Amino acid sequence: MPTDPYRTIPRWKFPEWQPQFQDVLLEFDRRKLPPLLEAATIAIFARLQSQKANPEELRALANALRSVRAIQTKRLNHSGCGKQQGPVLESLHAH
Repeated sequence: MPTDPYRTIPRWKFPEWQPQFQDVLLEFDRRKLPPLLEAATIAIFARLQSQKANPEELRALANALRSVRAIQTKRLNHSGCGKQQGPVLESLHAH
């Protein structure tokens, strides 16, 4: 009996930004990480700006944003902004 490919697709609680965040969590190739960090940060900020998130999602967004920042620091071995980052990540460190 063939495996149903749709059974392996996660059901996101917050599909507006969680897929991009998971991409960051699962990527360990330093060359691929900067654009994924950028995409996750953009998705998180877009959801925050939409003002549609409930309190539970706001907590999840805050945790995800802290995680993105920690991953950027630890996996890319720097805490400041660099040339390989986009403007969203640079502004994240400006605050």
